[in-house]
Parts: sequence; C-alpha cells; structure tokens
Amino acid sequence: MYASKAPDRFLEVHKASAVPLNLTNGTLPMLDNSLRPLVSFFVSAFADANSPSYPTVVAFVWSFSSAIQLPLVEALRDQGSAMPRHWLNTFAARALSHPMLWGILYQRLSGGWIIPLWLFFFLYSSSRSSAAAVPRAKAESALVGWWLGHTLPALVMLIPNQPLLCAVPIWVAFPILMSVFQRGFLLVRQHVLPDWMREGKSGYLPLQFTYASAMIASFMGHVHVVL
Repeated sequence: MYASKAPDRFLEVHKASAVPLNLTNGTLPMLDNSLRPLVSFFVSAFADANSPSYPTVVAFVWSFSSAIQLPLVEALRDQGSAMPRHWLNTFAARALSHPMLWGILYQRLSGGWIIPLWLFFFLYSSSRSSAAAVPRAKAESALVGWWLGHTLPALVMLIPNQPLLCAVPIWVAFPILMSVFQRGFLLVRQHVLPDWMREGKSGYLPLQFTYASAMIASFMGHVHVVL
C-alpha cells in the first residue's frame, strides 16, 4: 500500500470533499495521522453513487462481511476447554480472543500481512485444535455485534439518493463498534432477560444463522453488481 503511494492518491481524490480528514480535528495528532488515509478512502469510495466503481464498492462491503465473521467467531471459543500442548498454543488462543485489535491492525496496516499473521495464530490455537465450543450467549453476541456494529452502519451508507457524504462514515470504526455491541448485548442478556430465555448452552444455531445472513447479504451484493 505504501510502496504504491495509495494513501497519497486517496488524499488527492478527497481534496474536493467537504468531509474533514482529521477525526479529532488535531486534538489527537497521532490518531489523525494514522486514520487519515483510511477515512479518505471510504469517503472517496462512497461519496459518488454515480461512479462506475460504485457497484463494486457495494459488493465489497457485503462480501467483506463474510471475512469479518471468521475472526469474530473464533474469538468466542471457550478457552477453558482447550488442552494446550505448547506455550504457543496458549499464546495463539489468547491472541485470537481480541478481534477488535485485529480489525484495527487490518485497517491500519492492510490485510496483506495481518491476514496471514492471523491464520498463523489460528493454525496453532489450542482452542481450534481441540474443537472448543462456543457458548450460546457469546454466539448470540457475535450475531448482534456483526449486524449492529458492521452491517447496519454499512447499509446506511448505501441508501439510494443520499446527499454526498459530509461527515466521516461511522462504519470506519466497525471493529470497535462490534466489540461495544457485543459487550452491551451480553450485559443486557445477563441482567434483563428472564431465566427461561437464558437456558441452553450450545451456540450452534446462532452461529449458523450468523453465517447464513452473511451469505445472503453477500449474494445480494453480487446480484446488485450484475443488475
């Protein structure tokens, strides 16, 4: 990304936009400098619905959601049921349990080496090798976090006939949003839902529904490009 000068090109395209490049308006210079190319890229991509590349952008958003679900779900596996054979197994399992951090690294440093690094930890994770289960409550939180933290904010940017973007799209912060909604759901589930609704231990059905919803959304994105 840096070798191709891609961030500089994003900034050039964004110069005519009314969207501020700096998220904190100079209050946190390090954060502004870190995320400025990312903000510029998404504003440039979504600002013109009449652009020939816009249908591809739409397909990317929906298809990319499938890739987001894998680290989101693997982070939920029960660490207690895993039987580590080596310190690397334990370290890898713990590293996978922080999907928000992986999402931020992906945004900042690109998937060119973040995805292979994640796959390395995935292969050596004790939770994966022991087929550790995903509890039902955590599985439900993944579904809620994916929809409210990623998919619905992305959908808002794709509503037809919107005025050109004049603010930083909230979807950029989806790794943080998904984590916040997950934790919020678990808190509500624990203290608000009646006991009979909290029964059941298997997360199989919620996870299957999460995967199915991503597949349907991705399919609709591809149909949109074709049409």
